Amino acid sequence: MSSAQRKKKYNRIILLLIILYVFPSYYLGIRDYFYYKRELEKNQKRYEKLIREVRELKEMVENLDDPYIIEKLAREKLFMVRPGEIPILIIEKNLKR
Repeated sequence: MSSAQRKKKYNRIILLLIILYVFPSYYLGIRDYFYYKRELEKNQKRYEKLIREVRELKEMVENLDDPYIIEKLAREKLFMVRPGEIPILIIEKNLKR
């Protein structure tokens, strides 16, 4: 084997070692990027949902002097009924198996 062939062989081995050394860090970086991108999207949806809930709660607080709102909250949240009314509770079952 001539020295030029040995040099090519060593260069290929060194290149292969560099690729094997660098590749996992690129792979892990790309994997982390997609994981955190999904987490960010999930958190943005949760944030938007919480903003809607805050808006609804603020609207409720503003209308707490309205008798209709007071009755609605008492019926929905506290399961209260007027005298003479019969309460009906609907219980939903999860049919997933």
